[in-house]
Amino acid sequence: MTTGAPSENVVRALIVDDSRAMRTILRRLCIESGYTDVREAADLTTARVSAIDERPDIVVVDWQLPDGTGLDLVRTLRAEGETAAMVVLAPGAVADAADAARDAGADDCVAKPFTGDDLRRRLAAPAPR
Repeated sequence: MTTGAPSENVVRALIVDDSRAMRTILRRLCIESGYTDVREAADLTTARVSAIDERPDIVVVDWQLPDGTGLDLVRTLRAEGETAAMVVLAPGAVADAADAARDAGADDCVAKPFTGDDLRRRLAAPAPR
């Protein structure tokens, strides 16, 4: 695990999902979108530590995790001063998911199922720090 100041030309993503298969898909989409350092976490506790240590440019988090919700993570990270873009992946059946995600501090909410093209547009990597 790397700590300290971010390296030049590195664009970081943190994927938070308890499904290994979904993390694999999201990793591929992040790399295709220009992220050069993609980290993964399967729960809130690991995600919080990774976000603090790695300072990602974007956090992509699932709605439901084993130890809470993606909204819990967004709220916690925002309260701790995290400025990364945050995208919540919500089940399509959740009414008002986008509003709830924005209220928690997320920048975007994507309903599942989503297409690769749809998510790639939302993941467009920022210029390296």
